[in-house]
Amino acid sequence: MWRLVARKDVRDSIRERHLHIGAGLFTIVGLIAGFVYADSYDPTYVDQPGVQFLGVLVGVSLFLVPITALMLAQGRIVDKRSRGELVVLLGMPFSRRDVVVGSLAGRAAVTAAVVACLFAFATGVAALMLAPIPLARLVAALVVFAAFGALFVSIGTGISAAVAGTTRAAVGAVGVYLFFVFRLHNIVWELLVKGVYGADNVPRALMPVVAQLGPFAALRNVVVGIYPPIAGAFGYFGGPPPTDITLFATPSVGVLVLALWATVPLYLGLQRFEGADL
Repeated sequence: MWRLVARKDVRDSIRERHLHIGAGLFTIVGLIAGFVYADSYDPTYVDQPGVQFLGVLVGVSLFLVPITALMLAQGRIVDKRSRGELVVLLGMPFSRRDVVVGSLAGRAAVTAAVVACLFAFATGVAALMLAPIPLARLVAALVVFAAFGALFVSIGTGISAAVAGTTRAAVGAVGVYLFFVFRLHNIVWELLVKGVYGADNVPRALMPVVAQLGPFAALRNVVVGIYPPIAGAFGYFGGPPPTDITLFATPSVGVLVLALWATVPLYLGLQRFEGADL
C-alpha cells in the first residue's frame, strides 16, 4: 500500500510545483557548473580526465542536495496532519507506516530527479564545449548523491512524522542541516567526553572519533576510500581526514554510519507518529 502513497506523493510534488522548482534550480546550477568546468579546464589533469568536473559537481552537490532533500521532506506528513488530510487517508486501508514509507519513497524519487537534472545539464554543457567527460564516474556520482539525498529525505521524513506543527518541522530541518554543516556534533561530543573524563584526562583517541560519525564525513570516507583523487572536492564539508584512527575512516564503517543515519531518525519519527493522537 505504501507504493500508492509514494505515487500520490510524486503527483502532489508535480501539482504543487515542488518538482518544477527543484528541477529548475538544479538545472541552472548544472548549466553554470558545466560552463565553469569547461571554461577553466586544465589539460594538466590529462592523466585523470574529468577529476576537475567531478570535483565541481561533488562540491555543489554537498551543499545543495542535503538542504533540498530536507526541505522537500520536512513538511510532507505534518502538512497533511495540519490540514486534516491525514485522518482521511488513514480512514482508507493505509497504515501510519504506509504513510511514512510512501512519503519517504516519493520524496526520494523527487530528490533523485532534481539531482539528475544537475548532472545531466552540467554534462551537456561540458560536452558541447568539448571538455573531457568521465561518463562512468559521473553515473556513479549521480547514484551516490541520489542515495545521499535519500538519506536526508529519510531524516526529514522522520522529523515530519515526529512533530505536530509545520513550523517545528521547518525549524527542525534547517537545524539538522546547520548541525551537520557546522559540525556541531564535534562540540557536543567534546563537551560530553570532557564531562566524563575531566578536561585534562581525555583519552586522545576519543576526540577525533565523532568527527567521522557525521553523514558528510562518512560519505567522504566511503567515496575517497574507493576513488582517492576526489578527496579535495569534499573540502569543508568532509572535514579534515583522520590520521590516527584509520579504522573509523574505512569505507565499510562509512557505509554503516550512513545506514544508521538513514534508518534511526526515521524509526524514531515513525515510533512517535504511531503513538500520536491525530
